[in-house]
Amino acid sequence: MTEVWQGQSIKLRFTIINEINQLYDPSDVLMNIRINSSSRIFATYGYIAGDFIRESQGIYHVFLNPNLPGIWEYTVHNTGAFVGIYKSQFTVKRL
Repeated sequence: MTEVWQGQSIKLRFTIINEINQLYDPSDVLMNIRINSSSRIFATYGYIAGDFIRESQGIYHVFLNPNLPGIWEYTVHNTGAFVGIYKSQFTVKRL
């Protein structure tokens, strides 16, 4: 698992793949973040809102500066004809 220090920038890169296993550009991409398995969504980021950078078809990234220590779990999903989900996590260490 990736580890970063509190306040250190991290680049989260993810791909969206369609039902025939090809890179896919959806109409919107959303990311929900939870910290320490909380039931509360800490933050939501969206492609239309300009939060993500599109590298190429189906490949995106976002930079975050996490300020709370713990395990950050993120889920990326998209809207449109095909809905894909990407899940991962990283640990933020206290300074």
